[in-house]
Amino acid sequence: MLVEIHLSMKAVVLFSGGKDSTYALYHAMLDGYEIEELIIIEPTEEDSYMYHIPVISWARLIADALDINYSVYKLNDDMENLKEILKKYDVDTIVAGAIASEYQRSRIANICEDLGYELYVPLWGMNQRILLEEMMLLNFKIMIVGVAVEGMDKSFLGKIIDTDIFRRLTQLEKKYRINIAGEGGEYETLVVDAPFFKKRLKIEEFTTHWDGMRGYIEIKNATLAEKN
Repeated sequence: MLVEIHLSMKAVVLFSGGKDSTYALYHAMLDGYEIEELIIIEPTEEDSYMYHIPVISWARLIADALDINYSVYKLNDDMENLKEILKKYDVDTIVAGAIASEYQRSRIANICEDLGYELYVPLWGMNQRILLEEMMLLNFKIMIVGVAVEGMDKSFLGKIIDTDIFRRLTQLEKKYRINIAGEGGEYETLVVDAPFFKKRLKIEEFTTHWDGMRGYIEIKNATLAEKN
């Protein structure tokens, strides 16, 4: 008699609400991972090399839109602090949205190795133009919430990445050699809707901060709304 065995793959996700961690979560769910919790890190440092900063406090509302449990932690870039948090979870896998940053990937990989977890980074090494195009085709609504590179002015802030914004990013890629997916810190994002969201994030009000070279939006009010 043939016995079919299903192995449970429990995972937690390092989640910021930005496009990369959200798309990594989407891949993990498609690949059959059982998502135990989203781990949202609010950096205590003004400039963090590890964690997403702009509008991070709204990631919890996106978790609500996804209807997935989450925990919020305030951390600096010391990896021992993250290790202490991750070690308490009874899971098999840590999911992260790293694409090309060896700095981020290697540090998370070292923690996973020490704790005996698998590291699942489904976006790692992907062509970043194709990656962004994929998300657009899948109807991910990606809002630009921070910019910090020559050529990206305040007109980008608060915009959803559509064909026009993609065209402008392509032009900047050619002119200034920016990373079109923002992996070099050129811009930061917030996903306000995606195919697997139970509800969508409706931004009611935000303020734009611009210093002449870089800027970000400060969301004043946002709510969950029914999907169209």
